[in-house]
Amino acid sequence: MFDPDIQRKAISLIMGFIMEFSGVPSEPELIELTTDNLNVSTISVSCLKVSWDSEPDRDYSVSCTAHDDNYAFSDNMYFVFKGNDLCYITGLRENTEYTVTVEPILSAEETDGYSVTPSTADGKTETVEVIYDFPYEDG
Repeated sequence: MFDPDIQRKAISLIMGFIMEFSGVPSEPELIELTTDNLNVSTISVSCLKVSWDSEPDRDYSVSCTAHDDNYAFSDNMYFVFKGNDLCYITGLRENTEYTVTVEPILSAEETDGYSVTPSTADGKTETVEVIYDFPYEDG
């Protein structure tokens, strides 16, 4: 009586129309996770303090990169976490600018329907202040 291929196309078209205009979203909206109030403070010539607003029971990833493309000391960086919202980055070089990135880590239950947006902030270590120059001595 009716061509089955045409029936399938007609039903698909009608269902698409119903889904589009019924107010029911066809795809679930992503829940975006990010880090708020990221703050990078200078502590010394070799240390930066990183703080942010954290959620209870959430882990965070912290990374640090120097602005200098020829920076060769990234293996010396150490990340010391002092809680869920505080990290000290040590082993840095004096008078160097860094970009610090903090991002929430998704739990096993949050793999579908969630997206992570990293937060970044810049910081700079102090400069060594020379108080006295000693005369050169041989030996």
